[in-house]
Amino acid sequence: MYEPRENVLHLKSDGPGAIPVNADQGYLSLRAGRFEEARQIFRGCLRADPTDYRSQIGLCAALDEGGDHYGAATMLRAVARHHPLIPPHRVDPGLPSLLEIRSLEAARYVVTRRSGGDGFKIVLSGGHFSLDALLPRGNVNRYLGNQLRENLDELTDEDGEMHLAVNTIACPDTGEEALRALASFLAGRPDLPVVNPPDGILALSRDRLHRRLQWEAGIAAPRTLRLPAGLTADAVQERLVRHGLQYPVLLREALSGTTDRLALIHDRSWLEVWLEQSEGSDFQYLQQFHDVADPAGHVVKWRGFFVDGTFYPAARVVSDTWHVRMGDRDRLMAEHEELRAEERRFLQAPGRALGSGRLAALARLPDLLKLDFFGVDFTIGRDGDVLVLAANPAMPIILDYGDDYPYAKPHLAKIPAAFEGLVERKLGMEPEPE
Repeated sequence: MYEPRENVLHLKSDGPGAIPVNADQGYLSLRAGRFEEARQIFRGCLRADPTDYRSQIGLCAALDEGGDHYGAATMLRAVARHHPLIPPHRVDPGLPSLLEIRSLEAARYVVTRRSGGDGFKIVLSGGHFSLDALLPRGNVNRYLGNQLRENLDELTDEDGEMHLAVNTIACPDTGEEALRALASFLAGRPDLPVVNPPDGILALSRDRLHRRLQWEAGIAAPRTLRLPAGLTADAVQERLVRHGLQYPVLLREALSGTTDRLALIHDRSWLEVWLEQSEGSDFQYLQQFHDVADPAGHVVKWRGFFVDGTFYPAARVVSDTWHVRMGDRDRLMAEHEELRAEERRFLQAPGRALGSGRLAALARLPDLLKLDFFGVDFTIGRDGDVLVLAANPAMPIILDYGDDYPYAKPHLAKIPAAFEGLVERKLGMEPEPE
């Protein structure tokens, strides 16, 4: 998120009657929804200083909002070229330095409404997780690495000595090229400890996750095939049969970045309709659907986070549809105290709520996936085993969810505290007293 700061850049526009303009005014215009005005201000700032970071970011988002996605992508490449490394506002020589790495390969700066509808803000979209809520105390010097292809390889010791790298790239589909470039960058720095090595993130794609868990006892992921673009319904049908999938199946556009491009396919005719509507997608995932609804028609999805090998429960959401979303809590659970009581039980004692055997199966995931931090969505299959629906470090923790469901608040607060502990351990720091 980018907010106005005072006295960053002060420029005068040309012409009679011109008024002073600066990047702060551009952000204020954008926040108020005056997007064309914001675009003009950011362009004016960049005419005076073509490398001004905040104006570049602001113009990226303002162009994207106006539908100029090519212009926004071009400006984003300029951001990575001019600013591969963003230092903190003030470097404390007494603190260790952390390199927060994100990729601009497939990212976008987008304009979204603020919570509560109070104006607009800029966020980076594109398969990352943010450290803002996970490292609130600021007991490290946080450098930001804007990765694009191999640009981070140009960094030298003169840019600052780093003591820990945190890979915030979270999507193996949109971030595959970036993750491979990052792996090469880190291979040249074998003494630099890393949170979430790139190879571990690459293993989280839905097809690789299925293959990784298919021989594990007590835990599995739905059988999943990666389909290249342009396959006919006949070709998809042939693969479905050959790999032992049965209708109904799920089809999702892997690079859409939204669960809206997900469909439950009941038979061959549904498959043909979906393929006609999804022409142009880079590739898709074909996944076996598991009907886990109980006799009342309720479907349960659990969410938890692993931090440094420890499981932290985060949510137990019940829906009356096959596609469970976190928003179903407000739609269904808000009216049923017994469903909230089950979630409370899971948050307080996940071993008792799930069964110790299932929790033990889940607890193997950090070693299997070779990751320090990630979220996991799962359910219980018909066979009683844990069925992993997705694993991803970018799953929202939704810390303010505890405002409406106060029983969740102390449990959610444990996650950022544990992440701080992970960083301190990797840095060899003594944990700070609470």
